Amino acid sequence: IAGMNLLGAHAALNLALIAPLFAVFHHPVTLLVIQSVALALGAIPVHRLAARRFGPGFIAVSFAALYLAFPALGYVNLFEFHPESLSTPALLFAFDYAFEGRIGPAALCATLALLGREDVAFVVATMGLWMLIARRPRAQAVAGTFCLLAAVSLFVTFGILQRKFATGEVQYIGMYQSWGKSVGEVIANLLRHPLRAAMSVVATPGNEVDSMLKQQYFAHMLLPLLLLPLLSPTTLAIAAPIVAEHLLSSRPNQHTIVHQYTALVTPFVVIAAVLGLENLLRLAAGRRDWRAERGRAESPVRLLATVVPVLALLASLGSNLMFGPLLGHGVLQAFKPTQRIWPRTEDRALKPYRDRMVARVPRDVGVVASFEYLPRFAARANVHSFHHLYAGHYTFSDKPFPVPAGIGAMLTALGNQWIPDAAARERRLIGENRLKPVDGVGDLLLYLRDARDTLDVLAVGDFTPGAPASVVYDSLLRFSGCDVPEPRVGPGRPLTLRTYWSRLAPGEVAYLTRFWFLDGEGRSVLYCTRYLGYGVSTVDQWPAGRMVRETYRLMIPADLAPGSYRLIMNMARRSATGAGIAVPDDPKLAQLGGLLQLATVEVR
Repeated sequence: IAGMNLLGAHAALNLALIAPLFAVFHHPVTLLVIQSVALALGAIPVHRLAARRFGPGFIAVSFAALYLAFPALGYVNLFEFHPESLSTPALLFAFDYAFEGRIGPAALCATLALLGREDVAFVVATMGLWMLIARRPRAQAVAGTFCLLAAVSLFVTFGILQRKFATGEVQYIGMYQSWGKSVGEVIANLLRHPLRAAMSVVATPGNEVDSMLKQQYFAHMLLPLLLLPLLSPTTLAIAAPIVAEHLLSSRPNQHTIVHQYTALVTPFVVIAAVLGLENLLRLAAGRRDWRAERGRAESPVRLLATVVPVLALLASLGSNLMFGPLLGHGVLQAFKPTQRIWPRTEDRALKPYRDRMVARVPRDVGVVASFEYLPRFAARANVHSFHHLYAGHYTFSDKPFPVPAGIGAMLTALGNQWIPDAAARERRLIGENRLKPVDGVGDLLLYLRDARDTLDVLAVGDFTPGAPASVVYDSLLRFSGCDVPEPRVGPGRPLTLRTYWSRLAPGEVAYLTRFWFLDGEGRSVLYCTRYLGYGVSTVDQWPAGRMVRETYRLMIPADLAPGSYRLIMNMARRSATGAGIAVPDDPKLAQLGGLLQLATVEVR
């Protein structure tokens, strides 16, 4: 699907351990179940560590609950499947065993963690150094083992896998272009300018929005744990290489908790909270033994040991209500999740149409599809992500993405996005693979190879619109009218809308139709903007002077109240030089913002 060998991007070797189970339960949901179970298992070492420090009971259970309710962990689990998420519990188990001086189980868990991604090596090495500094049992042996395992992991990744499989489809070094053009140059500049590097972790010079994201990142990682991790700064430092790796990047996605990028940070933030509470109790006890003081009825240590876990649970609940993955209201969250957790009314209305189109794709053909449909076709030998075709290059790379061959179906939303080069690539894919539209609703279209029963999308001919008009935009495009749509339409159903156009002069301009449904009081209850010609057969491709009929199936919201609505349209334009409202030649219409009433529709 990525169009490359996965090992050329990340050393996700733990997929080999998942493969046998996936072979039995061959479905993408299998990966989500494995990920959920694995992340949940991380509560066990958190509970064990807390129980050893504070004894079994409320405090230990509270920390296990704080881990399970940690917002960043929830976002990791809900944002697709990522192999590094399996490293989260493995790191927790590795720390727990190493804390006890049990080298064998610690080494095994560290190895499992290292199989998740190449940068796990950094936290495994720093975890070993922490054991040495903290003078844990058998610290030298643990540190040596962890550093050796990390070194072997880095050698396998960069000395073997990257040399063999990295062929330019990903160029992650581009995310650090402000620091250098190569790994060596980036590291040298970071060492040469340590103060600038430290400042860049918490703020991006000249970019207030990204600075806010970075600062909110720390708040999102610390507030749900009542800031307790700050009381164990050396434990937090274990995750410093990963935090720097993400926050020094130029990608805002890595500066938030809503994706998978906290998978290697969360273990040590939670562990730091456990050890932070211990440090707080030790500080409250002064020179006395805090464990003994905890047993005294009037001791402040006893009070803190009771109150702080309760306050932490309340802080966790409050954080989840503010910016959590399930209950969050987006408070203190400038970067919202890019994927919805719950389906909207629109999703429920579109589901039968999406399922119908997926079912129409033959089992033995190559497929180009957008993200939401890729899981349905993941097992195919020839499947490509539409975003690569659209962008024209691989993700995080300037290497051109070749237009796929042997494609028998394309399923994606067209018309809601446009760039000139993308339109040309889409036309080439459609032409070279003899694809024709066979089904569609809204912007979603299904193309099949050599289809006979095709869908009316765009046609050139001599037509007579049912409701004629004559409006010229920018002296380039004429709107000749529309067919009066069916007078009644049901909620959650498409309204077929045929509009008629002709190109009057040459010009590399893409036009957008913008539709509104206005109720009896003139309020907008539906808004839809889309590129004329579905962003593929754009106006500049039309034969000059010939009439073109576009058929669009406007989806009526399933929750739209029954009643009478006015369908209004105006036009916008985009070109290489800019964007704006298309100017009609009629001065009176121009004063009204180019708003045209096309029809009155009854929703029943």
